[in-house]
Amino acid sequence: MNNMTLELVMPVPELKPELIVELFNTLGAVPAGNAAIADLQYGKGARQVSLVKMKDVMYTWSWESAGNKLAVKPYTKRDVDWAAEESAVTIRGFQTGDTVLFKTEDDAKEWLLKLSSIEQLKLTVQTASYKGTAVMYLSEEYSKGKDTTQK
Repeated sequence: MNNMTLELVMPVPELKPELIVELFNTLGAVPAGNAAIADLQYGKGARQVSLVKMKDVMYTWSWESAGNKLAVKPYTKRDVDWAAEESAVTIRGFQTGDTVLFKTEDDAKEWLLKLSSIEQLKLTVQTASYKGTAVMYLSEEYSKGKDTTQK
């Protein structure tokens, strides 16, 4: 039963991390770090996922607090995926908590500049030299493209 998909719905407002760890331990799983799984909706970016290893099989897991769901799915690394530690930029949603990873700042800026709504910019950005909102992060890009000379 190596190729399984598990969805656990808990009748509680929040599944505590200790309970997730206990559940994985019961299943014989061990933490295996985080991965950046390429996702076209983020341009050259990727979703950050947590990994666990059971026997010789890797699984992703995620917790959806809105529906109280723990989803565990088989994971096979693809050429377009990378280790989360190789990411130069991390972007998180304020309310959703979603984490998007980018290998370079240019890739992150390219994706952010294509967003169509100010609501979508309610994000936090973290790089080696910056931590704050997406709007302030992009202000440098906007000022580069702006012609400030008077004619």
